Amino acid sequence: GGWTDADEAKLLSWLSTLPCRWALSNTLQSGNKVNQLLTDFSENYYVIPIEKKYRKWGGSGTDSHKKKTKINREVLITNYQPTLGNGTIIL
Repeated sequence: GGWTDADEAKLLSWLSTLPCRWALSNTLQSGNKVNQLLTDFSENYYVIPIEKKYRKWGGSGTDSHKKKTKINREVLITNYQPTLGNGTIIL
């Protein structure tokens, strides 16, 4: 069970063949783990960083500290130039 690199590769391959606009929200990096498949795929599309602030749950010990300091790079990837309602380009 669970999502595999093969699943990720199939999804990204399928997205690249779609004749319509699409958007994919995903994580390029979580802690020290980089999603290389997604990173490589994203080089051909528009990438918008997602500025997020998750609540840091309290706890004790080193695991709690790691959760509070872990690097996460979440993004929205599109095959079109995203704009705001007034026509302003986001990127």
